Amino acid sequence: MARLMLILINELSGDTLYVNVEPLLSNAEFDR
Repeated sequence: MARLMLILINELSGDTLYVNVEPLLSNAEFDR
């Protein structure tokens, strides 16, 4: 689900927001 959210964020808002959000989701979701 997190990866899908990243794709949607990237499509809607562009790479700038993606770069800001990706580390947060990496720490929260992918670390487990």
